[in-house]
Amino acid sequence: MRPDAFESACVNWRPRAVFLVPSLHNPTTITLTEERRRALAGVARRHNVLIIEDDVDRPMLEDTVPSFGG
Repeated sequence: MRPDAFESACVNWRPRAVFLVPSLHNPTTITLTEERRRALAGVARRHNVLIIEDDVDRPMLEDTVPSFGG
């Protein structure tokens, strides 16, 4: 997810929550960088949107990235 797209969605649709698979997303295997996670968390805070993080594949990463919660 791109922070600018998330910002736009928050303004237009005012979601209460967003569900993210930030590590090894299926089928793309994309893993969000720490910088992108921080940017998304900032958008969520500004718009009071709960991030539901499904990070079940985190243990398979060679280099771990902090979760949205810390």
